[in-house]
Amino acid sequence: MSILRLSTLSLAVALAVLALAYANPSFAGKKCDADPNHPSCNNDGGDPPPPTGCMDTFPGFLYEVKGTRKLPAELRLSSSTGCHTIQVATSTHLKWSTFHMTADGSEGVIVWSEDPESNRQSIVWRRYFTVDFSENPYGELDLKDAVQILPLDGEEALTGDSLGYASLDIWGNATHELLFLVTNRRYGFASGAVTKEVLIYDLDALTGVNVSPAPAVREIYYEDVLTWGGYTNWLDAVEPDCNGPDPDPVTGMRFFPRFVASCYRPENWRFNASGTRIYFQSKLFLMDGRREFAEMRLNIDWKGSSNPGDWDITGPEMVYLKTIEGAPSGNLPRPNSDVSVLPSPEYIAVVHRDGGSITEVVSILDADQCAADHAPYADGNLEGPPDLWQGCVDNSTFFAGSLPGQGDSWQSPEALLKSSFQDPTYDIHRVYVTGALAGTEQLLIENARFADSGF
Repeated sequence: MSILRLSTLSLAVALAVLALAYANPSFAGKKCDADPNHPSCNNDGGDPPPPTGCMDTFPGFLYEVKGTRKLPAELRLSSSTGCHTIQVATSTHLKWSTFHMTADGSEGVIVWSEDPESNRQSIVWRRYFTVDFSENPYGELDLKDAVQILPLDGEEALTGDSLGYASLDIWGNATHELLFLVTNRRYGFASGAVTKEVLIYDLDALTGVNVSPAPAVREIYYEDVLTWGGYTNWLDAVEPDCNGPDPDPVTGMRFFPRFVASCYRPENWRFNASGTRIYFQSKLFLMDGRREFAEMRLNIDWKGSSNPGDWDITGPEMVYLKTIEGAPSGNLPRPNSDVSVLPSPEYIAVVHRDGGSITEVVSILDADQCAADHAPYADGNLEGPPDLWQGCVDNSTFFAGSLPGQGDSWQSPEALLKSSFQDPTYDIHRVYVTGALAGTEQLLIENARFADSGF
């Protein structure tokens, strides 16, 4: 090997080490805590500017650094390779977070919720930002003030009651002329009664807690739990008696509620990139104590309206069931190369146990095929096989090997961001599932998890 090649290799290694050091929040924090006036430190969280040679796309994704007994949790924006990160929020009670950017990366929004230790009332915050590329090709980040957006004025929890917001997700179009937030809202009364709603808000209309007129909102699920069981209301649909006698004393027919989508209680929502579907996981609580789990989706027809109250929303539609040991979980819809277009077929990344192994691995399912395979059993009159999901795993298009980790977000149609457990914490990796790099992965951020690219 020539001296020139050695020198080039040494320089590359040095830059890689430097990039990893700056990508680690503890490095930046310790350095700037010790000398806050150092020229590499700014006045917003003690973060250094990009290191020399760090020219990847910024911002690339949002992620979380878990809090400790002494330090609050952090939300940080990272460049696309983890070369540079900036703190955007801290919280001692951080619960959920979500993120979205315009197609050109010049504007973005971050939303997160905080759950106080008293568990009485969640608070949801929103923070806009812009990125100015006029002076610096890497971009200068301008963070706007954080604004409390939920609960709305008049919707706060009364004395003795509780209010929680969970499972936040944002969808926006390429220019952010349209921005929507989906969330679970749970209100608990001192009497023990509980109401649960799933709401889609016009995010821009949530200008603060005192909003007038009231922002556009769409309720897509409602549940009133007065005693154990309660009842559910999916999009005003008439639902079957999911806990009725089996077999029916009149007809003698058996009923299989685990195949009936409207029998489930939804949680953990995620828009697809085109804004035409919402994926979510669900639980079914049966009177005999059994629990069933499934992944589902809703279909959205905008009808040309920016008011979610005008949309046609159909479903829920079963995508797959978790009826056997090792069945998958997760529902990351893969974006199209043009993210405004609904892919056909639409693929989702899921996580499951590989052959009984304790290691979680990422696989890709054809969600359209999965939904079609489950459709014959949707009325609950037939019992389907427990492993239907295996028939829609796509190993011909995507890497067929085991990719350990928990999928967080798509970074592109070719690559996923995932949190890999590294006892006792997590690291964020990028893993390629198709293309020339299929089957390979790269460490991006240490001691962090829940990467969110907005897809």
